[in-house]
Amino acid sequence: MPRLEKRGRVKGFSKVYRDIGRYRQILKVLAKYGFDDLISSVKRRWRAPKGIKDLGRAERARLALQELGPTFIKLGQMLSMRPDLITPEFAEEFKKLQDEVPPCDFEEIKGVLEEELKAPLESKFSRFDPLPIAAASLAQVHKAEINGEPVAVKVQRPGIRRVIETDIDILLQIAGIVKRRLGDEAPFDPVGIVNEFAKSIYRELDFTREANNMLRFARNFQNDPTVYVPKVYWELTTRRVLTMEFVDGIKISDVERFESLGLDRRTVALNGAKAVLKEIFEHGFFHADPHPGNIFVIKGNVIVPVDFGMVGRLTSKEMESLGRLLTGMVYKDAGLIVRTLYQLGMLEETRDTDELERDISDFLDRYYKRPLYQLDMRAIMDELMWIVRSHRVKVPSSYTLMLRALVTMEGVGRLLDPQFDMFALAKPYVLRMTARKLSPSRLAKEAMELARDSLDLVRSLPIDARVISARLKKGNLRITVEWERLNIFLTELNRSVNRLTFGLITAALVVASAIVMHSSGGASTLGGIGLAISSILGLWLLITIIRSGGL
Repeated sequence: MPRLEKRGRVKGFSKVYRDIGRYRQILKVLAKYGFDDLISSVKRRWRAPKGIKDLGRAERARLALQELGPTFIKLGQMLSMRPDLITPEFAEEFKKLQDEVPPCDFEEIKGVLEEELKAPLESKFSRFDPLPIAAASLAQVHKAEINGEPVAVKVQRPGIRRVIETDIDILLQIAGIVKRRLGDEAPFDPVGIVNEFAKSIYRELDFTREANNMLRFARNFQNDPTVYVPKVYWELTTRRVLTMEFVDGIKISDVERFESLGLDRRTVALNGAKAVLKEIFEHGFFHADPHPGNIFVIKGNVIVPVDFGMVGRLTSKEMESLGRLLTGMVYKDAGLIVRTLYQLGMLEETRDTDELERDISDFLDRYYKRPLYQLDMRAIMDELMWIVRSHRVKVPSSYTLMLRALVTMEGVGRLLDPQFDMFALAKPYVLRMTARKLSPSRLAKEAMELARDSLDLVRSLPIDARVISARLKKGNLRITVEWERLNIFLTELNRSVNRLTFGLITAALVVASAIVMHSSGGASTLGGIGLAISSILGLWLLITIIRSGGL
């Protein structure tokens, strides 16, 4: 047992030492890119080099994240998908973060593969190319063969989880400091953001999750000939290794090769957009980052999405709420939109919603009845996010990922076809969703659910009433009332009462001393001592009040 305790202490010391080293590196990089205003007591040799401060703040932030490595690159990429939290300037800059790094030594990769697959590499693959076809911060991809069938093998970088765990620990500590400094007036929850990011990146580190995502996408599109999802080789897939079918396609942005392969740019744009719209409005399960590097095209204008580590999910409640929000937009009902936001818990209870309703009405007026081809989804999203930030609307990450997917796909569509109109394509899906919300079958289902809930409430009322009555008879019914800042208020009240009592005693001592001295003709020793003591106590009380800031 003592040996275990000693090992625990050494391990804890090692972790603290490791974190201190990483803290030092983070501070140095922040200072290098001109963010020394955020750090106190930065050494002069860490000041930003000449020319760095001439760059914009957003660009310097992007360069700093890039230099800090995988965790911070992923954090920047996540924030680029949350324009409700950061300004458009920072969001656009963070989209440029490149998750491309030099590949690991093949012997290290081979070690991971054999450890995970519990067998020599040669016994699992008939051929394995040591040079990767792609290398990112979390993993790299190699081409291989199984009995002549080409496969792509995604292998996690050795030690990457330990690096990420260290950075997450530090980010949580920094977020806690920021939260304490900002207090209740913070426009966002820094600890919540880091926790959300941690959950996302740990999911990406588990390749079995990605394999399950691929399986679900394949089922969703099994009857759609315009989309193909590579199959997974489950016997060669673990938490750190993902083996999938190798599809020989071209990136959707490589338009110069389209003609040589007999691909039609307009058809590819339509197929890609329809796939994303189906994912969002029909499946409620969508690829969260459909940028050109994650979408390939094969013969027949078939779309092949890859990299399913980051996906978005819409729960049944979120889908229902999305339907209400879209209904409000279609029928220009700002009140319905605000009520839905409130029901979703996206608005603070104390916030005045009148101004928000006016801004939404103005937003809808500006775009209502305008021809769809005149609408720019990116500009509309930027304006919508301005309203969100201005009124501190807490948007679920699933909604921001959804908007990001739509905007990204619109950009890809316009790259392929200048006449591409995402709104015209989305309109039927939106109308079907709002129609489903108002369909007789849907209304009947909601009525049945309401009736069942009401019946359950009626059934439980007699039992609840008996419990309350029994507790009242025994005299042990407790009612808990939470009053925000009650403890602080009581502490300050107690302190004020103590000071008042202390002041009254001091004043009484002064008066008593004066009476004694007056009755003795001004020469009483007792009166002089009392006056001196009361003066000291009064001076001490005054200093205490001044120090507390209560004067």
